[in-house]
Amino acid sequence: MKYDYRIVLSFAEEQKSIAAGIHDCLELMGISSYFYPRYDHMTWGKNLGAQLPQVYQYQGELGLIILSKEYLNKKYTLIEAEALVNRASTMGQDFLFVLKTDATSPLKIQGISSEKVYLEWDYNPGRIAELLSGQLSSFTVPSSDQPEIAPEKNAGNSQSSSGSGKSIQIQGDLNSDGSISIS
Repeated sequence: MKYDYRIVLSFAEEQKSIAAGIHDCLELMGISSYFYPRYDHMTWGKNLGAQLPQVYQYQGELGLIILSKEYLNKKYTLIEAEALVNRASTMGQDFLFVLKTDATSPLKIQGISSEKVYLEWDYNPGRIAELLSGQLSSFTVPSSDQPEIAPEKNAGNSQSSSGSGKSIQIQGDLNSDGSISIS
């Protein structure tokens, strides 16, 4: 499935500088993200109560909540959170990530599992962007662009694929049916 954004960022206005830092780092890495101040032209004059669930539930490959006490007291962040939780509950894979900026518990967001692992903000937007990048399903390529996977010489359990001039290193085992188990 093709998404409009690789990552959608949900945050309270008080954490806008954190979100901006993460957005900018993702952008430098070539990863598209929904950071609403960059898309004012799309929301101006619109009904946010109807538009935000569309963006946060359907248009992002991954979702990030930047959690704070302010986040839980805003009308629109709660709409975003509900859409993200709804999406996470219907997907058979991890979709939603939580970054805590204070002592606020993720369990205060209805639908967040007590088993959900979260990160604490460490004032390093580049690190968060790198971690999110690692979570993306980077090997999902449309079938017409699917690169051939051939063993790299002397690489052990490593497989290399090359397409469009880019090289991708994949760590894993080659199964008897020709598929790769990525580790």
